[in-house]
Amino acid sequence: MTDSQLNNGDASVVTATAQWSTPLLGKKLLARLLWPLMFLMVLDAVTSYYVTAHYASVAFDRAVAEMAREVLVQVKTSDNGTLYLPVSAEQILLDDTDDQVFYRAMRIGDEVSVGDSDLFIPMHLLGKSSKALMYDTEIGGKVVRAAAVIGNTGDDKSRRVVIAVAETLNKRHRLFSEILAGVLLPQIVLALLVGGFVWAG
Repeated sequence: MTDSQLNNGDASVVTATAQWSTPLLGKKLLARLLWPLMFLMVLDAVTSYYVTAHYASVAFDRAVAEMAREVLVQVKTSDNGTLYLPVSAEQILLDDTDDQVFYRAMRIGDEVSVGDSDLFIPMHLLGKSSKALMYDTEIGGKVVRAAAVIGNTGDDKSRRVVIAVAETLNKRHRLFSEILAGVLLPQIVLALLVGGFVWAG
């Protein structure tokens, strides 16, 4: 066998080895990038979910706080000095097809209140500001999100009153489930598909 034939044979072996090793090297590089890529995609999905859920929760809180302020405006004082919420106002303000809504109104310093007396109001946390206090509590065994405000009723400026409005969490839970299905799950599925393609080569 001549030197030329030997050289050609060596070249063929080198070429075949290079052709076999190039895809393998590329696959190893992709495999190394796979886990960081999947981690970033899942991290982005989780972050997107919590950010979206946070702002949705803030929007719900503002709606409950606005209801409390509206009740404050609508609450009246009867001839005997007790507070009451007109039936028409109660039907408009507290009507909700998805959640059960509760309210409680009481003058500061009075023990007697109107509305749902079981609705807890954290008086020690309420300040003189008109800003609503948001808090979680329970009423009748149901977890609710509540807002409490201090102010004057529309027809009596002599004494300040406390208004608390609370609602169950059905709308919130449904929206969070929709956010989960619309934001988090698709990105996780995409990450798994990318990982499967890379792993399969």
